[in-house]
Amino acid sequence: MSATAAAFAPCITTSLRKPSSSTCFARLSNNSQSSSSSATPPPSLIRNQPVFAAPTPIITPTWRGDMGSESYDEAIAALKKLLSEKEDLAPVAAAKIDQITAELKTPDTKPAFDAVERIKTGFAKFKTEKYVTNPALYDELSKGQSPKFMVFACSDSRVCPSHVLDFQPGEAFVVRNVANMVPPFDKVKYAGVGSAVEYAVLHLKVEQIVVIGHSRCGGIKGLMTFPDEGPHTTDFIEDWVKVGLPAKAKVKAAHGSATLDDQCVSCEKEAVNVSLANLLTYPFVRNGLVNKTLALKGAHYDFVNGTFELWGLDFSLTPPTSA
Repeated sequence: MSATAAAFAPCITTSLRKPSSSTCFARLSNNSQSSSSSATPPPSLIRNQPVFAAPTPIITPTWRGDMGSESYDEAIAALKKLLSEKEDLAPVAAAKIDQITAELKTPDTKPAFDAVERIKTGFAKFKTEKYVTNPALYDELSKGQSPKFMVFACSDSRVCPSHVLDFQPGEAFVVRNVANMVPPFDKVKYAGVGSAVEYAVLHLKVEQIVVIGHSRCGGIKGLMTFPDEGPHTTDFIEDWVKVGLPAKAKVKAAHGSATLDDQCVSCEKEAVNVSLANLLTYPFVRNGLVNKTLALKGAHYDFVNGTFELWGLDFSLTPPTSA
């Protein structure tokens, strides 16, 4: 985290010195009710170990063409031997043999997943049920966009913000990435996120920036379990989630004896606060806050329990004081 971003650490009242000698304060308010230095190997398309867990053993199974029938024949032979010893089980066993035989002879009728067909039917449903029935909306959208919200959300397939918050087309300018991170201002390292924030604030004139964390976040679990130092096991993920290291440090200090799952829940929310602090390192965001044309909010969506928390970042100027 840059020195500038560190000056706006979440959950701590901070100040900015402006040329006019005025002082500005930023604090979180809860409105919710409820690279290593060594050379790295070339990237590989397939890894033998999962990203967020200990490596699993590599198992190379062997298979013979007669293996299935042999196992079945052996099982039937063993069952018939048992029947000869216990005649009272014969009716039950015979019925079971018939059931197993029928199941083995029944081919797997489940059709293979057809990606192209899924996309075609999905678009057809959208066009029939939404596009065609809302001509005025899509005619207006053809002329441009003026969303009120900019939303940072996770790339996780379970937490689409338009679905969760019922955003309609044109309502939200959305950026999704691993663990819904907002990195500090950096024209080189984080130009992608920076360009999105700049476009949303200066050109689209959004009024709200909302950073939404969520339950069972794999990126946050990675942040909490990756070593802070040493060689990386991933090409991009570890460097990226380290944007949230201040959140990890705070959670470890406050909840060091808690289980990993509980620490992750806390970090899911603290990482949102780190992102809110990082947004203050963008000059155009600070200007929007000073001019009261922009507001920042944090949120957490728990899809396990069906809850949504929302909190704000209060930002204000105070008169200069003399010593």
